[in-house]
Amino acid sequence: MSFQTFDTVVIGAGAIGSAVGMGLGKLSSGSVAVVDFDLEGTWSSSELNAGGVRATWNQPVNVLASKLSIDYFASVASDVGYRDAGYLWLCRDEDLKARTASLELWKKLKWEVGVLNVSEIRVRYPFLDRTDDLAGAVLGVRDGLINPNLLKTHFRDQAKRAGVEFKDRLKLVSAERNPNDSYWRLTFESFAKGLETEARKSVLLDETRSPERVEIRCQNVVNCAGAWASDVAKLFEVDCPSYAVRRQISMFDCRTLDLSPYGMIIDTSGVYFHSEA
Repeated sequence: MSFQTFDTVVIGAGAIGSAVGMGLGKLSSGSVAVVDFDLEGTWSSSELNAGGVRATWNQPVNVLASKLSIDYFASVASDVGYRDAGYLWLCRDEDLKARTASLELWKKLKWEVGVLNVSEIRVRYPFLDRTDDLAGAVLGVRDGLINPNLLKTHFRDQAKRAGVEFKDRLKLVSAERNPNDSYWRLTFESFAKGLETEARKSVLLDETRSPERVEIRCQNVVNCAGAWASDVAKLFEVDCPSYAVRRQISMFDCRTLDLSPYGMIIDTSGVYFHSEA
């Protein structure tokens, strides 16, 4: 079994793993490899992302991290499809009180957020014709939309320019570390690139195994496996609070209304909608 050595290995090459790869590459933090079972993203949450980006959170660290991210997206807007079209949270009376509780925080951290009354909602969003149950809305002005696939591609391109390697069709199956050795020994099963979608699914479900194995040795490992992060963590005998949540996204053709000038709109029911990012 052949092996390669890197300073850092990132497990998972979705938007987060690719961003980590870009960041490590730009920091010149040694040799970096980003490894994924399927770089095409068939099973990646990044491909299923709704495309919303916002800094209207309730915790300072979340607001600041998202603000920095959106500032970056704005600087490369044409590459990643970022549009500051806004995030509109429609609120009943009790919801509006909860949402506006963070206004001082957002103001302190210099994130512009407005509060609209029902009349202002009707003027700015005339297609919202049923507002009798609303008390108002909160609008994150610079929150908006992004194209998740373009963003992931941008991160990967920047990472590759910084010397980061991306490795495809590798599934991590074991991780070992000798107490007297500073290196992790990561064993991956390698699969052919021509594998069809259903065959790839069976591999992820452990229904088939591959005889070909690849070993990668590294000092540092970053777990960016998304929905599979907890499975990866178990191989390192650590707990991971991340877990998959099933969501449903529907595509529909709104023939009589152009939603492209608008950003994310969140109904009081929790259902959200926006134009295709």
